[in-house]
Amino acid sequence: DMLYQRQKEFIDDTNTFIAWFLSDEGKQYFYEIDKISVDAKLDYQYIEILYQKYKDFFALADKNNRKVNIFKNRIVAKQLFYQFGMFLKTRSKDYLKPFYQYFSSLSSIKQVMKDYKVHKWQYVPSAFSQLTFAFDTIMKYRGSDPLYVSIHLEDLHGYINFFTHDTTDLTTTEAEFKVLSEYIQSLGTNFKGNLAYLLSLRYTDYCIERFVDKLKKVGKWDKTTLLIVADHGNASIGYPIHEKGKQTNCFYDENYHIPVYIRTPAGIRKEIDYYCNSKDILPTLLDVEGIDKPTTMRGVSLLDNNRPINDFVITEYMGPGCPDMLTRDIWYSIRDVRYTVAYMVKATEEFEKGRVVEIYDLNKDPLCKYNCLGKIKTSEVDYLLKKLRVRHEEIRKDTIGFLEHINEKNKRV
Repeated sequence: DMLYQRQKEFIDDTNTFIAWFLSDEGKQYFYEIDKISVDAKLDYQYIEILYQKYKDFFALADKNNRKVNIFKNRIVAKQLFYQFGMFLKTRSKDYLKPFYQYFSSLSSIKQVMKDYKVHKWQYVPSAFSQLTFAFDTIMKYRGSDPLYVSIHLEDLHGYINFFTHDTTDLTTTEAEFKVLSEYIQSLGTNFKGNLAYLLSLRYTDYCIERFVDKLKKVGKWDKTTLLIVADHGNASIGYPIHEKGKQTNCFYDENYHIPVYIRTPAGIRKEIDYYCNSKDILPTLLDVEGIDKPTTMRGVSLLDNNRPINDFVITEYMGPGCPDMLTRDIWYSIRDVRYTVAYMVKATEEFEKGRVVEIYDLNKDPLCKYNCLGKIKTSEVDYLLKKLRVRHEEIRKDTIGFLEHINEKNKRV
């Protein structure tokens, strides 16, 4: 209904509609269309049965998680005084996040058990269901051209989940809890971070393992290239990712130092240990498949021995929703072995109109706990800002060109 209404408004008064579409009022309105909206079919009664059947498993997981995090992630005196002092000075609740993260880290397993009662607890199918669908798609394909299948596993992303929540097949869930129980036993209390998150990782790995085993049984594994990549990590030790305050779209290593794994039938072996960007992933996949890269692609294959090796890496975040995201500040960061620098500026503005918002000395503070802005002269990081300026000018040029194209099209209409 919403789409039909907007379509009518566009036809009735195109100019007014486009002006609204580009305004703050229309902010994120159409972004919702792009979200994965396939509802997972949940049987809440069955999930409750699972919680009762495996109550000892959940109790042990909660006990071990609490035992580890109550000591390993406690807030030391230096950080306590710094965070609380900055809160009193600025009244920004961002400085209270470590306290929230600490206490939420102690109850993450129990939180998982509560979350299944939340409306749209898991709004997308589980990893098992998606990979089953991918396998069925491969088996039904009768074309002569190579088949490309892409899926987005969300079990680690929304409300944390570590079992197949959209099935009532006891055989499936029993196998999963057997693997997870063995995993908890092997870990004991020898782990870092959030056990709920680790269990979700193990569950996802197990689903991929079952998917690969199916491909092997039908003789398709030796004809398959498998690419696994994360969109981001999480800097929160509390209850990632669904928590109070953004912990994902920032510039900490935990967020942007993500794994990329490509398995090829040819058995190419190469480990990359230098800075690279997500824009290099598609050129690498094309290279693996022997497909020429389009000249418009800015990324470079990781298999290219002549690719330039950078001594820095840039991250950027503009928020969801195009074109309204073009009105926001870009949240940039650039880092090398010495510093991480955060910088904010609008996409259409000149770089000099932006501002440095955070600086971290990685030699003294590798976990980026203490913002050194004001203690470190900006001139010390000018060499990084110059490199960041080059990237911003690329974005600025593309953005202005896009807006000019829209305006020109609007005039013709």
